[in-house]
Amino acid sequence: VDKGGSLYVGAPPLAGSAGEAAGIKKGDRVVEIDGVSMQNKSPFEGTEMLQGVAGSRIKMKLVRPFKPDASNGTPLEVDMERRITVENPVKSSIVTAKDGRKVGYMKMKEFNAACKRGVAEAVQEFTQAGVSDMVLDLRGN
Repeated sequence: VDKGGSLYVGAPPLAGSAGEAAGIKKGDRVVEIDGVSMQNKSPFEGTEMLQGVAGSRIKMKLVRPFKPDASNGTPLEVDMERRITVENPVKSSIVTAKDGRKVGYMKMKEFNAACKRGVAEAVQEFTQAGVSDMVLDLRGN
């Protein structure tokens, strides 16, 4: 999501995904989800709005980058069925330091719609285990 209120499709939809079936393309700007403008939304809010129960429907308005044969800025309306295709990118473990402290380690391999939930689950696990310190590894992102 940018400050102008657009969520950009940063990569081609996965093969077999709902986005591919709906014809969504890399570079499309999602300006509205289920009637709600992306104006003043954070990246997490925008991606959370895309999530939902598998089989439920979602309506989006998107704008294609300018091309002579494209919609020339007129929003395209897309109605599609949600499918579960996002993997949790967060892997976590608990290690014991030499001085006996429990340290929580989280490795985030990519930023996607499941990040917030994955981090929350890891932090909850760490809290229940009495972890005193946490490491968030963002290398490779």
